[in-house]
Amino acid sequence: MQVERRRLRPVSLFVLSLVLVLEASAALFGGIPMLRDPFGAPLGMSTSVLAGTPFDSFLVPGLLLTLVLGVYPLVAVLLLWWRPEWRAMARLERATGRHWAWSVGIGAGLAMMVWIAVQVLMLGATNLLQAFIAGLGLVVVLLAFVPEVRRAYRSAPEAVRSAAVRPEGWRAGAGRAGRR
Repeated sequence: MQVERRRLRPVSLFVLSLVLVLEASAALFGGIPMLRDPFGAPLGMSTSVLAGTPFDSFLVPGLLLTLVLGVYPLVAVLLLWWRPEWRAMARLERATGRHWAWSVGIGAGLAMMVWIAVQVLMLGATNLLQAFIAGLGLVVVLLAFVPEVRRAYRSAPEAVRSAAVRPEGWRAGAGRAGRR
């Protein structure tokens, strides 16, 4: 009987998870009140700030904020820790050489930066909170590229190779002659 060794999680993964949870908490803190009252009263905001945008209330921005910057990063944290196997993501793993959850984590950081960029373009305003959130997004992406995190999510070569569908009897490097 072979005893399976538990992988130690790198410290930077704890930091990455903490930053994602912090960002998700801030998004949920802002997004849920927008959903409860789409006219901004709970947050002390007026719909007049939406002038020049395609929105007449905070309902759609609140929904996007809650789902994309609130729920998605929390799901990313769970995936980063659980590392579920999902055959549908094999192509992404082959492309990156990393478990697909690693890419989901990077996506959460990129989503934060894109959210802020779109917000600045649409509203034309910048403030310290926007810079902070964009900075968090950058920190998430940079933490994902820390060597110990990259190593922790490296796909096993065998797993990556076996993820591709191959004909029965196929052997690596043997070509047609190698089939039995």
